[in-house]
Amino acid sequence: MTEAFAVCRWMSAAVYERRLNYYGDWFDSSAIDWINEVLAAEGFDGRLCAFSDGGQGLILFYGDDARIEQLRQVIPQPAWGF
Repeated sequence: MTEAFAVCRWMSAAVYERRLNYYGDWFDSSAIDWINEVLAAEGFDGRLCAFSDGGQGLILFYGDDARIEQLRQVIPQPAWGF
């Protein structure tokens, strides 16, 4: 594992920085939490939510809690879930 560095710049001129773990072809899922923190700080009502693709991948959806709950009802997720 090595370390990666992510920077996000928004139209508000705020700069958000975070160190992420780099696992080669594996995604550091803490990036989703970070992006959600940035979205909240920027005043967005929704968040990213990860759903399994049934394999080793994931599908990201953006929405408010009600929309995410609707998606959970129609998109089957494995028992170990996201």
